Amino acid sequence: MSVRILRLIPIACVTLSASWGADDITGPQRDFFENRIRPALVRYCYECHSAESKEIGGKLFLDTRHGLRKGGESGPIFVPGNPDESLLIQALRWDGTEMPPDKRIPPAVLNDFEQWIQMGAPDPRATEPDSPEPVEANSSDLHWSFKPIGNPNPPKSESEWTRDPIDNFVLARLADVQLKPTQDASPRTLVCRLYYDLT
Repeated sequence: MSVRILRLIPIACVTLSASWGADDITGPQRDFFENRIRPALVRYCYECHSAESKEIGGKLFLDTRHGLRKGGESGPIFVPGNPDESLLIQALRWDGTEMPPDKRIPPAVLNDFEQWIQMGAPDPRATEPDSPEPVEANSSDLHWSFKPIGNPNPPKSESEWTRDPIDNFVLARLADVQLKPTQDASPRTLVCRLYYDLT
């Protein structure tokens, strides 16, 4: 399946329901939100619209599904299935309201938000109470990109296959699923792989 087809999968999953439950969301919709929408919300919106903000702009919380659905002082910020009528898209387009106020978001990010609302604005985050207090999420439920960077000690290994600490992690994971590393590729095979990578 080509990358182009994969990118179009979420667009095909259109719904006009405004009452998504976390269990109603398909895998492609969840991936679209986690890989495109949530990172953009964190980068461009959370400074003014999250429980950790010093001042909450328009009483609008975008760091929870409940806050996103409820909207702010101006009411709901999107109409599922209709980006052009959604206050969020109008603000991101700088059409009457300018959000974020200091600099326009890239066109590709705006396009992602339009696609997301077109598919019904699925939000896989758990429902949280309407409260300005931040709610601690279980770290195991977070997408890997939102987990803090750690510095774990590599598993111990006496295998000659390992050449640096990262190999110890790979070897330990292989052992967990009862697999063993294969032999090193021949120089001819490596040249073929390099050729395919470059072309």
